[in-house]
Amino acid sequence: NEKPLTLLITIHSQFESVSFFHSLIEKNGFDKTKILFAFDCTEDEIPNSAKDILNKEGYSYFCPDKNIGKLWLVIKSTKLINTPYFKIIDQDDSIYFDNLPKIERKLEKLNGNELIKHKALKIKKKSNLFFQSTDENVIKKQVKEGKDPHFVQGTNCNIIYPTKQIEKMNKIKFTRQHFHNDILLSNFIVGMGLPKVKINDKFYIQFHQRGQTSEVSINRSNCIPELYENYKKINGIYNEFKFKRIMFGSTLLHKIYIKNFTL
Repeated sequence: NEKPLTLLITIHSQFESVSFFHSLIEKNGFDKTKILFAFDCTEDEIPNSAKDILNKEGYSYFCPDKNIGKLWLVIKSTKLINTPYFKIIDQDDSIYFDNLPKIERKLEKLNGNELIKHKALKIKKKSNLFFQSTDENVIKKQVKEGKDPHFVQGTNCNIIYPTKQIEKMNKIKFTRQHFHNDILLSNFIVGMGLPKVKINDKFYIQFHQRGQTSEVSINRSNCIPELYENYKKINGIYNEFKFKRIMFGSTLLHKIYIKNFTL
């Protein structure tokens, strides 16, 4: 059977995360061919200790010719993804593997064009919890204490992307975004009028070290125009991309969203 899902682990500075994720994958007996590491740096910048693991263990990995930012890193990585769906895992987060087989069985029944929303775990900083651990008891405690995030827009922590659809974004000359990369990816699918599917299983653990501080909120608010500029660029290439689909026929959701990130 064709594998339905690739886990795309993005790394831009925490190269020690390669060792962490490798240990987690080994501990859970997870298929390494379902993993793709994507580095937002040149291959020369990856430490030998990380490269040794990647090469010795046979992991696939993608490196651009230069630092290109997370949005382009994800979009360009799709050329190495040979599964219908992929999931972005951030370098400082973790994976809860137990429910993954259930999710994969559900993905196998779909067409490969859907935006998938699953349940995710969001952990706030705690001295005894906030670190990447391969210890089963720690992971289970994180799962128990995690709460489902309720964001207006789709974010990496609870979204699975359809590979071939995201690959279409290679045609668009996006501006580099400081925030909202995950929202742009999700809303590309929504704006193109493709279906959305909910799955009631969770397997990704998203850590928040700083939380939504005032500074982060201001930065996010200031970066909203970048997001809207890129919506226009999408529409310039794909006429079928409709902004009203993102708003679900109402400006209310976007007003709520902007208010959440504006002091």
